[in-house]
Amino acid sequence: MAKSKEETVIPVEWLLAYCDKWIDNAHVVETISHMLTQFFIETGAPLYASQVNDELHKKYLNCFSGKKKNTKPPKNEKDISLALIDAKKYVEKLKDQVWQASRDNYLKMWDEIFQLEELQSLIAEYGNQRHTTFNRYIVCNIIYMLNLNRIFKKQIPAAHLALLLENSKDCSQSKQLGRTVEDMDLKNAVMNIINKYKELKKR
Repeated sequence: MAKSKEETVIPVEWLLAYCDKWIDNAHVVETISHMLTQFFIETGAPLYASQVNDELHKKYLNCFSGKKKNTKPPKNEKDISLALIDAKKYVEKLKDQVWQASRDNYLKMWDEIFQLEELQSLIAEYGNQRHTTFNRYIVCNIIYMLNLNRIFKKQIPAAHLALLLENSKDCSQSKQLGRTVEDMDLKNAVMNIINKYKELKKR
């Protein structure tokens, strides 16, 4: 007689792959692995789909949801300081795209943006971005806002901005240079600074 769907045996490897999809924390995954190993050693019994889901949801309820949780430890001050230094060098590559009389204000504007708490909480969180010490995507999203608000001499296509910043049009940053900041608190804070410097530009 065929087993019902609820009685299908779940291999350990499949379950751990499932855990890894939803839990971004190696320690938790290792704990689950140990728990399963002990279960098999002590009982020799198979795990069934319904039992697996029930047990894991009970024991690791805070780790599971319809959205992957970010459980990585926050970056320390040294990481954030390094990220801000390198991010400033990055945006300085575009200062020639600003009118000569406005270049000092352009750099001052970025200094204010980099001091925002909303940005400092994200600047060192670069995830899977390669060869970087800072979150290039969020900086590129802010550059898009500057571009949209005529901070530069003229609006610059995202591909050309990518070339100036990354020496390549075909890079992941190119897409981000065509997108605005998603975090509304950060977006509003940056917009306030942009508006301030747009007013200075008129004087």
